[in-house]
Amino acid sequence: MPMTDDIITKRHPSVMTFYAQARELAEMFEAIAPNIRPPLAGRFFIEDRELSRRLSLHRRTLQNFRNANIIPYYKIGGKTIYDEAEIEEWLNANFHARY
Repeated sequence: MPMTDDIITKRHPSVMTFYAQARELAEMFEAIAPNIRPPLAGRFFIEDRELSRRLSLHRRTLQNFRNANIIPYYKIGGKTIYDEAEIEEWLNANFHARY
């Protein structure tokens, strides 16, 4: 880009485009930020509601699985969480192929 003696202000088209794109990125980040979960020691945990949605099971079914010690979980205070890797192992261990 050749250098000119033009003064670039906030009303300059390139600056306005930059700010518009920055606003768009900020809005996109705000939309995805609630779904970002930092790992704990490299492990990712999900809550009861999310596991219920992913497995298409009622939350009460997950409760029954926990009561029967069928599914691995952690209870912290009143919150139940699941280690994604442990759930994946559990699913693989209980996989039955079609006939």
